[in-house]
Amino acid sequence: MIDAIESGEMVVMRSVQSELAAAYPEIWPDFVAIKGKKYRDTPMAVYDAAGQLQGTHGTSLLGGIPDFAHFEAVALARSMKCRLVSAGKGLAHCKSIASKCGIPDGEVANINAV
Repeated sequence: MIDAIESGEMVVMRSVQSELAAAYPEIWPDFVAIKGKKYRDTPMAVYDAAGQLQGTHGTSLLGGIPDFAHFEAVALARSMKCRLVSAGKGLAHCKSIASKCGIPDGEVANINAV
């Protein structure tokens, strides 16, 4: 995973950096040491698209399940035309959102598969 981030093959949403640190404490020092851009900020158009996805496929905007970050991840992956990689509950939520949007199952992958 570190090699993929260093090469630019994989980007990390800035909004999930604390989750990444908590989920993978053993690689966090290597992640922090990566030089250059490792985060992908969400452009406003993608943020708006995520809100529309949440309004269509989620629960209420306040305290909804799945979290807004999962809708954001799906919208960002769609805009970048790339696979979404996640783990845990986030993976299950992203797969559910993607299937409701007609995104093929293979476009959302478990981080262990990378």
